[in-house]
Amino acid sequence: MALGTLRRDEDDRARLLTSLAQAYVHGVDVDWSVWFEGLGARHVELPTYAFQRRRYWLETGHGSADAVGLGLESAGHPLLGAVVVPASQDGVVLTGRLSSYTHPWLADHTIGGSVLLPGTAFVELALRAGDEVGCGLLEELTLEQPLVLSGDRSVAVQVSVEAPDETGRRTVVVHSRPQGAGETDEPMTQHATGVLVAGAADVPEQGLGVWPPEGAEPVDLADVYERLASRGYGYGPVFRGLRAVWRTGGGEFFAELALPEGTQPPSTAFGMHPALLDAALHAVLLDTGSDELLVPFAWTGVRLHAVGASALRVRLTPGAAGNVAMAAFDEDGAPVFSAEAVTMRAAVAERFSGAATAVRQSLFDVQWISLPPSERRPVEWAELGPDYDLDALVAAGTVPELVVAPVESGGEVHARLGAVLRLVQRFVEAPELVDARLVLATRHAVPVVAGEEPDPVTAAVWGLVRSAQAEHPGRLLIVDVDVDVDVD
Repeated sequence: MALGTLRRDEDDRARLLTSLAQAYVHGVDVDWSVWFEGLGARHVELPTYAFQRRRYWLETGHGSADAVGLGLESAGHPLLGAVVVPASQDGVVLTGRLSSYTHPWLADHTIGGSVLLPGTAFVELALRAGDEVGCGLLEELTLEQPLVLSGDRSVAVQVSVEAPDETGRRTVVVHSRPQGAGETDEPMTQHATGVLVAGAADVPEQGLGVWPPEGAEPVDLADVYERLASRGYGYGPVFRGLRAVWRTGGGEFFAELALPEGTQPPSTAFGMHPALLDAALHAVLLDTGSDELLVPFAWTGVRLHAVGASALRVRLTPGAAGNVAMAAFDEDGAPVFSAEAVTMRAAVAERFSGAATAVRQSLFDVQWISLPPSERRPVEWAELGPDYDLDALVAAGTVPELVVAPVESGGEVHARLGAVLRLVQRFVEAPELVDARLVLATRHAVPVVAGEEPDPVTAAVWGLVRSAQAEHPGRLLIVDVDVDVDVD
């Protein structure tokens, strides 16, 4: 066959193939097997990775710089990159950069549909900062604002430790700010504040003893994380650390925890791996009897006795006002971590969405939220007179569930605030009232509709008591009414 004839046959074949392809994409049913007859063609498997959305190529990443080369000290921590020691003050600042891209394991912690930095990670950050200044006790830590990790967007994190006061205590504060072009002028968001104290970490007085504890009933963990997911807790593999749970008749929980094999970064990179510590609180979530999204809000008396644990045996003891004490040991019974009290608090999932931008772009204000009607039950209560005499109430011998203190409108602001402050201080310090709640009743202290002017005296009382509520969650309640408050 002449070369020209062969080329014409190939051209005709190519034009025919093009025509068939055009017909096929327009919906014509084409029998392709006829086309390939006699050519030795065979079926082969398509490469599946393109359809599994799984990449086999190295990512470029965001890169990192040597902290020492920049005149800083390396933090040596998975969540922190550098340590800055200001020359002008006796303090320290630890910095880092977080995102779901650079720290993919954090994406395994989803609450209400949003990826949040776990509250246990704030504890780890504060403990690492305390280690930098020789403070082994995290006396208290209060979480004020969630840190939402949105997509691949990075946030710059700062953990600041101030100079010690006259008692040796140091304030520790955690801030963040979105990191990117044009965002260096954005204000920092304060997420947590606490107090660090120097001194050796005290060993828990009570160990675990026999394991599992005698008389404790095992808790069914079948589909435990599926059940939690239905309530809004989205825990990925790294955070699914519960292995076994027992409960005693007194309400104590005992739990076995372990990080999944191959977890990155490993537990040895942390003082206490946030995912492992977070799993300890999952045992509490199993028995709340409520569909509320409970998250750790305040930590008290936190000590780290050993570092790098990958498995724990934990005792959780319920306390007053919904707190729970935690003591964690390794598998040999040696103490690892302890907290005198962990306070859980209900969170509103809708407030997490877009929190990273909403906090920066709006002023802080108080919004009214409609609550569903709750089931009524009889409550023992007592009303204080205008002199707020708590001593007389305590001397009576019967402590009610609610102690109501009416706050009169008008008058001199300084005197009224002083009276309320002394009442609150006396109430929270009285051991006899630890199971009671103080209710302060005001009238027109806050505007309900646009244009309404609140009473300046009782409005100041609201500001004072709201601050006190952050330090004593569950102990104080403010009620504003639109009728006269009887103080006689």
